[in-house]
Amino acid sequence: MKIDPLIKLLIVLASTPLLLAILHAISSRAIRRLRPSTSNHAVVLAAIGLGHLFILPFFLYLSLWGGGGFKAGAAGMAYSVVIYEALAYSYFHIFNMSETARRIRILHDIYSAGRLKVSGVSASYNAEEMLANRLERLVAMRQIRSSGQLYVLDSRLLYYAAKITSAWGAVLGLPGPESVYRKRRRNAP
Repeated sequence: MKIDPLIKLLIVLASTPLLLAILHAISSRAIRRLRPSTSNHAVVLAAIGLGHLFILPFFLYLSLWGGGGFKAGAAGMAYSVVIYEALAYSYFHIFNMSETARRIRILHDIYSAGRLKVSGVSASYNAEEMLANRLERLVAMRQIRSSGQLYVLDSRLLYYAAKITSAWGAVLGLPGPESVYRKRRRNAP
């Protein structure tokens, strides 16, 4: 049974998020060995760029030599590149959201005030308030519930999502929450 080249192209396109995730993991480990100070954003952009090297030959072959002629092949190639770029853009921004939310808040506070002392930035970055807000959201989402002075899991959905995220961070070679917590305790006065 011969598979239509368009179906092959769609399979390759559908697999690009997985390819990006794999290349991100490989890039993260390789780049961190070579240049440990490289930003997480640069690593994900390198993975996306590396993805072009892997995916473009498939697009070229399936689009131009898929049997539909040059015009149809060129349109297929353009379509494939646009879809890959859209998926890569989405992947980058999902990763980016996890990396930049707090930094954007700090930049906004400094911009709004014109300039701030370090103590001013620290004051608007109240850890107790942030924790209270997060706990309030978890209660509202019925992920945890208050039982006297204790919080207990009410649903394991976000717990499993956190475990998956933590496992993915380990694949990328990023420090897990436990190592960050231990480092903070060691550096505490």
